[in-house]
Amino acid sequence: FPLLRVVVRRAELGYGGPRHGTHYDLTASCPFCGSGARQASPLRVTKVPKNGDIFQTLDRELMVSERIKKEFVRADISGVELRQIQSARDLWLLPWFQVLPQYEMPLMDETTDGLVRDHFCPRCRRDGYFEENLRVRYNEQLSRTDELPDVVRTRELFGNSVIRSPFEQSSFAAPLILVNSRVLDVLEATRVRDVEFDPVCFV
Repeated sequence: FPLLRVVVRRAELGYGGPRHGTHYDLTASCPFCGSGARQASPLRVTKVPKNGDIFQTLDRELMVSERIKKEFVRADISGVELRQIQSARDLWLLPWFQVLPQYEMPLMDETTDGLVRDHFCPRCRRDGYFEENLRVRYNEQLSRTDELPDVVRTRELFGNSVIRSPFEQSSFAAPLILVNSRVLDVLEATRVRDVEFDPVCFV
């Protein structure tokens, strides 16, 4: 399969997002809900695991350990920034790195199974996606699989974005992260636990 969806199989832990001081650039985001906001600072997280190599926050941000970050750099994995995160309590740098894909896929194909909409933004319609046994499919002609980097993100944003005042009460829906076989090889070679990969189909 040209792409695989990353699925973390451990309990989500801690909060990130705007609520603990992470900065965002809203210039290119939806003015109504904030979907598409660009994270402009290190992620500030309330809690991280004491062990392991991968986890997600309750806001769906994905993190890998310093060990895996080094392996990604060694393998020259493309299309991703690995940005070190901070403790929301004291702003100390933590030994975890946020996975920030730089390339956005087109919309999923209409034949995708398990893609549910609920309370999406009436203006941009980018958020409000949820999943029920999701099986991602893309139109092969629109996706240009031979030109994709190793890590990409979905255009669909999962969860509900909302801009509130004060800004710290806002929340942003998050994309799914998709990777190719080069990333799979790195994670399998380093024996990363708590992660699975769902095949992405092209039709």
